[in-house]
Amino acid sequence: MIYCLCCVSGKEDYVEEGLKLQGLKIVGSRQKHLFWKNEEGQTRKWSENVPLLPGFLFFESEEDIDVTCRRNIKKVPYVLSLMEYGDGSHALRGNDLVFARWLEKQNGIVQPLSAYKKDGRVVIPEDEMAKIGCRLIKANYKRQSVQVKLVGEGLNTMLWLQYEIQ
Repeated sequence: MIYCLCCVSGKEDYVEEGLKLQGLKIVGSRQKHLFWKNEEGQTRKWSENVPLLPGFLFFESEEDIDVTCRRNIKKVPYVLSLMEYGDGSHALRGNDLVFARWLEKQNGIVQPLSAYKKDGRVVIPEDEMAKIGCRLIKANYKRQSVQVKLVGEGLNTMLWLQYEIQ
């Protein structure tokens, strides 16, 4: 079962280490972010792995976590809370689970989405969005990124994903 917790933004690495010490498997949530810099007429391109959803971490447990395990998780420094649904359950479900499984298939590091140009516009195939369990909101052509909305029961947030034209 996969779970999501909220932590202090920027402290995700510390929380990951604390969860690993408790024997929990981290379902990474990082994005390969492309950067460009123009220095003296030379364009330089590099990438870094940055948090995909700052303040959120996904982790996996073999069985349903009990009260003791939840208390131990909340004792990890910088953990704010464990995501909980209205009925009191903590395990991800629906589109939240689809998104977490997609992250797991990416080995925790989201690569830029594949896109193509058609009639001067950038097009991201719908099957790419369906894999993630989200919908496209808008695009920033200058930064080569798109804003998507996660439409889940617990994760109702927007995030920016980068794309590369194939």
